Amino acid sequence: MELGEYNKLHILRFRSNGCYLGKYEGDPSEITDDVDPSENPFGEGVLLPQRYVKDTMKLGDELTVFIYTDSEDRIVATTEKPKILLHEFAPLRVKSVTAVGAFMDWGLQKDLFVPYAEQAKKLEEGNTNVIFLYLDAETERLVGTTKIDNVLDNEELIVEEKEEVKLLIYKETPLGYKAIINDENVGLLYRTELNRQVRIGDYHTGYIKKIRELNKIDLTLDIQGSEIIEPSAKSILVRLQSDTGFLPFNDKSHPDDIRDEFNMSKKTFKKAIGSLYKAKHIEIKEDGIYLIVEDIL
Repeated sequence: MELGEYNKLHILRFRSNGCYLGKYEGDPSEITDDVDPSENPFGEGVLLPQRYVKDTMKLGDELTVFIYTDSEDRIVATTEKPKILLHEFAPLRVKSVTAVGAFMDWGLQKDLFVPYAEQAKKLEEGNTNVIFLYLDAETERLVGTTKIDNVLDNEELIVEEKEEVKLLIYKETPLGYKAIINDENVGLLYRTELNRQVRIGDYHTGYIKKIRELNKIDLTLDIQGSEIIEPSAKSILVRLQSDTGFLPFNDKSHPDDIRDEFNMSKKTFKKAIGSLYKAKHIEIKEDGIYLIVEDIL
């Protein structure tokens, strides 16, 4: 069973405090409840507390449950859906602050603990902060940290300039806002280039504006004319502007026709017209693509 993850487990037996779950590779109909738990060939299992047990559940049923530890550090299962899984990032609200650390609302009965040592700056009750969930090796507990800069780096980039990316805003700096890029890298949105309000914990669709020395990434939330349009999309725009704003091709065109006409694969073509469509530069119809904005390039 994986802590901090969803697990598919079978019901092994029912007890007054809930039902016990475990992995069973054989026929679930073979599971029986009439043996001593210490001698149960299916294992002791993990407890799904009574509050989550439904009348329709029966022996051998397969359940998808989240595994974590309760307030007494016992491994338990829940059918509740957490707001974050192991090794993921998510914006969570601070429910309370105590002498030992902060407790976050992650959608489960037991709040997620963020010790003071794992707080980039002191957390305040009611605020939303971006959390990374990890398994502490010493205590074997699921713990949160706001020290995102210690978790991610740009040593190995998974993005390229002009690429559309998913952003999660996690930190404000004097220059702007730092964002997690596709859950893998980090970049900066400059305050002077923002034309809308952003807040810690916001998700945005953004673009890689520039990759500078030491793999530092400049981000933008807006497609800014031809400078942010990748080469394949730009070549299609050139054709549209020179062909009276229409081309008889779309994402249903045959790959060979696309390759002959544009010298690119159908996958590249679909990605290119998709980015142009999202930027509202073109309209895609049954008979082809139409130019909407004429003075992009």
